[in-house]
Order: sequence, then C-alpha cells, then structure tokens
Amino acid sequence: MSLIVDTKYVGIVAGRLERFKRIKPNHWNFRCPICGDSRKSTTKARGYLYVQKGDLLYKCHNCGVCCGFANFLKQVDSPLFKRYCIESFADKPTVSKPTAKKKIKTNISVWKFDDLKSIEELDDDHFAKRYLTERKIPKRFFKELYFAPNYAEWLAKVDPKQSVNVTDDARILIPYWDQYDRLTMVQARSPNPRTTIKYITTKVHPSLPKIYGLNRVDFKRTIDAVEGPFDCMFLRNGIATGGISLNVLKDMFTPSNIRLVLDNEPRNEHIIGYMRKAIQMGFNVVVWPDYVRQNDINDMILSGKSKDDIDLLLRSNSYSGAAGLLAINKWKKTSR
Repeated sequence: MSLIVDTKYVGIVAGRLERFKRIKPNHWNFRCPICGDSRKSTTKARGYLYVQKGDLLYKCHNCGVCCGFANFLKQVDSPLFKRYCIESFADKPTVSKPTAKKKIKTNISVWKFDDLKSIEELDDDHFAKRYLTERKIPKRFFKELYFAPNYAEWLAKVDPKQSVNVTDDARILIPYWDQYDRLTMVQARSPNPRTTIKYITTKVHPSLPKIYGLNRVDFKRTIDAVEGPFDCMFLRNGIATGGISLNVLKDMFTPSNIRLVLDNEPRNEHIIGYMRKAIQMGFNVVVWPDYVRQNDINDMILSGKSKDDIDLLLRSNSYSGAAGLLAINKWKKTSR
C-alpha cells in the first residue's frame, strides 16, 4: 500500500507505543508492544519501523519479530487495522514497470509458437478459452498463452527427444521466459478435468532457472513467490517457482526481498518443512489466517476475493524470524 497511508497510521498508533520517537525520515523507534521489550529496563526500546525497498517494515531486536506494517498494526490495534485496510483499498498504488532488460538471443531457435494460436485468438466459446475464463485468469495474459490441439505432435516438431511417451492431447501452453527474454521452459496444462496428467513440463534450456514471471517482475520491489503460474497472474509483482530449491532462490534473490506464498495446506508436512527452512534462510513467508479456507490464490479469487483482497492478505500475514516459526507452528494445528 501507499507509504503515505502507512506513515499516516504510524502517527495514529504512535500514542500507544512506549518511548516512541522519530529517528529520521521514515524511521521510528519505540518499545516493542509484541514482546514488551526489556523487563529489567523501562528505558530500552528495541522496536523499529523503517522503509525498505518501498515497504514499511517492523523489526524488534529483542524478540526477533519481523513483519510488514499491516501485520504489525493488526497485532497492536485490531480496530485501527480495519480502518487502515479500508483506507488502503481507496489508495491503490500503481505498479512500477520492470526496468528494461537487454535481450539475449536464445540458442533454442526452433522453439517457436508461430504455428499455434494464442488463447486471445481463439473464439470465445472455444473450450480452452472458456476454461481460463471460468478460472477468472486475467485476459491480458491470453496473448501470452497458446493452444496446442495435439501437444505431442507439436512437441515432436520442436524437440523430438522430449516428445517420446508424451500424451497427444489438447493443451494450453504456458511459456516461461527469464529476465533476458530467453525461453526456459514450457508448461502444458490440460483443460480436461478428467485427465490424470494435468501438467506436462518440458525443459527448453536446462541450465536456466525454471521460474515463471522473471521477464516482467520488478526486482527492486518485494516479490511474491507462489507455486503455480495461474496464481502468479493475480499478483502485482510475482513469480511462480513450482517448489524450486530454496538455495536456487537465494542465489538469484535477496531472501528478505522474497515473500513465499505456499498453498494453504497446514497438514502438509512437505509444505511445513519448506516454510520452516525458508524462515531459517532469511525469507519472508505468508502464513494463512484461520478464516481463509481456500487452498490457493486462484481458488480465493473464485470464492469472490479481489486482487486487492489478496494483496492485503499477503502483506498482513507475512512473517520472518522467530515470529515466523511461531506462526507456522500455530497454523500447523489449524483444523481444516
């Protein structure tokens, strides 16, 4: 949300914060209201609000809590947090465009989609286009997705070795491009709900990271990292990692600049382990609140939530450090 709104609410909540003082522009210090700060000394103040890469963050150097301002405000003053949410929605930010990146010509010249129609070019009653429309995928992405009536046949033309044992059915193609506009992977999604193989993943360039959205993400801002490309299409600044190794993510990004958004499955031990490891490596992790019942972002959109609702959910439930581990442990016990 806008820093103007954030700083306004810093001023409002300041009256509730002990030993509150402004250190410098967009940087405040006070006693941590979450842990109570030092019990031995009432003069110690180790809670800080500060701006990092356009976001207002909170960190306590006593208990280790690190979260976004929205999450901090929710814990400190719930009624004020509700007012903040309403005003934040009325102050929608404009998404800054990624800086122009130098194009590097890929050596995989045969991988072209010229003989396929984009989803945008299909008739509105075409089953593949209806499938995406019913899932409420933003139409601006339709020109970037392609329809292959016989996927194995098309794949045999561009990469015969990888077409062996591939099901020859109709599929929606989702190309993965890196920040230099090089094609790294193609994910083929079946629109048939009865299929046993929903996705077929075909690597184009084995040495490049298989991350969706790198060609348009703004590396200077907080990046939301979800699992699948469809979920990514509802984010203001996101990528889809497909459960990629955290070590690969750490090599590519500053962990504190990444907000990991995994599926809402508190009983899934793999997800729990991945989240804990991410926290230990310095990443931010979204821990879904109890009232969210849907499994992923696309399901949340289908349930009636807006992209603004999703954005606020992510900002308000982002954790790191010791607070993140505590939130994960509590979330794990959620009855679903």
